[in-house]
Amino acid sequence: MRRLRIGFACAVLSLALAPATSSQADDETAGAPLFSDGFESGNTLAWDNQVPPLPAPDAFRVIDLDLRDPHVFVDVPGFGCVDFTDDELPLGLGPSFNDSLQTAIETDGDFDGFLDLSLILGFRPFAETATDLRIDAGCGLCTEPLATTVCDWDREVAIPRTTTYDGLTAGTCLEALPGTTSGYTPPVPTTVAPCVVTDVGPVPIFILVLDGVPIILDEGRLSGSLVGEPVFRLDNGLARGFLSEAVADTILLPGPTGDIVLSSLLPGGSGNCAAGDDRDLLDGTSGWWFYLEQIAEEVTFVGD
Repeated sequence: MRRLRIGFACAVLSLALAPATSSQADDETAGAPLFSDGFESGNTLAWDNQVPPLPAPDAFRVIDLDLRDPHVFVDVPGFGCVDFTDDELPLGLGPSFNDSLQTAIETDGDFDGFLDLSLILGFRPFAETATDLRIDAGCGLCTEPLATTVCDWDREVAIPRTTTYDGLTAGTCLEALPGTTSGYTPPVPTTVAPCVVTDVGPVPIFILVLDGVPIILDEGRLSGSLVGEPVFRLDNGLARGFLSEAVADTILLPGPTGDIVLSSLLPGGSGNCAAGDDRDLLDGTSGWWFYLEQIAEEVTFVGD
């Protein structure tokens, strides 16, 4: 049996109120031209004259990203149904899903001089007590090695997207929605104050792709607890969004003997081997709430 290959690179994952059409996704990943008013980027907060000019972003790069819920399962002959979210596949068939993510974040597997997966949060500016301040998020072009990396936006892959964020000095910034998790260990994190959290909005705000396949999530939000004075790290963060079953049924990933439908890796999806069912409902639509734990650190940034 061939290895199960799930690769990671940067392209659009839309945490938005509604899925983009296929033509919209094509435009976003093709490096569509960006005019001065920002209209073509979908960046609604750039549709004014920007007077005074925008401050340079206070940039944070995601240095750790782990899927916490749902888990991913695959049927391995001779071993049965295997949860490979955090554990590698038997017989050397492949690393865990989360190890694959981390490898892409930390290394240059294609030897192009840049880390394979760089997700950038650009606060304009960063403020611990922000109210509706601007944040841009997108693919980063970050040099290797990891220890001395310097980043810019990778606009050839995807144009940075914009939403707003708030800073909280007390309470909870973001957590799992009631009844949408399945009790896996480690659990979905809860981001507590002092922390920052993005708003839900119609603008995509986070970037991730599975082997060249953009995944579209609805109702997306991001968060992180503040570390340091001044803040240099966003810890115990959460990326949250909903993927409909209908969309998951259309996403193909490369597998040992051919393409694998994404929904077949998710408990409750068609053809999935797991005994449980992780599916949720959003406004009557069947799908999965995705929860990814993240850590981001301030990074040297040369973009605008």
